Amino acid sequence: MPNGYDLPPRRARACRWAALFFGLIAAIALAAPIALLAITGDPLTNWQCGSDRDCAFENGALAVLDDEVRAQVAASPSAQESFADHLDRVPIHGGLALLSILSSLPFAALMFGVAMALRSFGTSRGIGAAIKWLRLVAWAALAAALAPPVIGLLQSVLLLPGTPYGPGYAIEVEGGPLLLHSLLAFATMAVVWALDAGHSAQRDLAEIV
Repeated sequence: MPNGYDLPPRRARACRWAALFFGLIAAIALAAPIALLAITGDPLTNWQCGSDRDCAFENGALAVLDDEVRAQVAASPSAQESFADHLDRVPIHGGLALLSILSSLPFAALMFGVAMALRSFGTSRGIGAAIKWLRLVAWAALAAALAPPVIGLLQSVLLLPGTPYGPGYAIEVEGGPLLLHSLLAFATMAVVWALDAGHSAQRDLAEIV
């Protein structure tokens, strides 16, 4: 049985346009933290808006810390100055920048995998090629679920030595979102497995016939 198939031209074109859209989302997701770093020089910058103030970039390093440590830093001008000096150290700044970029990789990989799978459906490459890209989507979805607590842990390892708390680590896991994202990832894996099994069975049957 051939691995490819022909969609009606209109549907094939729709798949290719959708692939272009998701590919653009992947590029934006990967470029956004790099662009923010280039513009602000702050790997943890946040875009904040409020009813009583104008929108502006703000340092997000304090937001990463838990409430107790953040209060310790805010309570003393010397602690604030020491924390700012710590953030300016090249290894700390570089490490935070790297983590900021790495945090965007799972979502970017997920969108890229969707784009390439749709492109395979919209061309003569066929379902076999699409399934390979959908496997990437499944693993990227799982990585996207697990990345936030891991990235937060590594950020705390870099930030805490510059606070009165001293060297250490902190990990924050939001059970609800983690469970939901993990279930979505495993559901994607199950769908990909079913597609692959069905495609393999159909191909084996065609060889027998």
